[in-house]
Amino acid sequence: MSPTMTLRLSTLACTFAALLAAGLPSRSALAAPVYKCSAGGKVSYGDRPCAQGTSATLPPAPGVAPPGADAVVTGDSRTLLELDPPSTPAPAARAGDEQRSMLAEQRVRQKELQRLQKERLAQEKAERKEQQKLARADASRRKTCARLRLRHKWAEEDAARAWLDAKPAARDAARRKEKRQAEALALECPA
Repeated sequence: MSPTMTLRLSTLACTFAALLAAGLPSRSALAAPVYKCSAGGKVSYGDRPCAQGTSATLPPAPGVAPPGADAVVTGDSRTLLELDPPSTPAPAARAGDEQRSMLAEQRVRQKELQRLQKERLAQEKAERKEQQKLARADASRRKTCARLRLRHKWAEEDAARAWLDAKPAARDAARRKEKRQAEALALECPA
């Protein structure tokens, strides 16, 4: 190699090293906290907390030890969870959680309402069935009473005709029959 070439390479190497040193931040600069600011729907990042809007501290870059940490951050989820304690959910996340909670409560109320409606319909069906049963029993009772009244009426007519007949045995039999029909009517259909 010629001395000029060596001089050019060493100059180029020094220039490259200077540019590299100027362009790359130091490890301590990488370890400084980075803040994510949200204000008016816009997101910005900086080295200081937000003056307005919401602010969140981002975890340090992988391979950099944050201030006060004993170990270097590896970038795996376990380390990130250890270094970044759970923060309070963002307002949008809280609103989403509240909305999901409200929807879940609404579903529970709808299921309860459906259960109550089903129970009410079953109870109404049982009541209708009972009313039909009572109506049938009442109709049967009225029919029986009507039949007994008719038999009693016929027995009274037979007893009246037997008085016209001269045979005392026939009169006694007609009177007994009329008396028994009256007792059966009084027993089955009082009043």
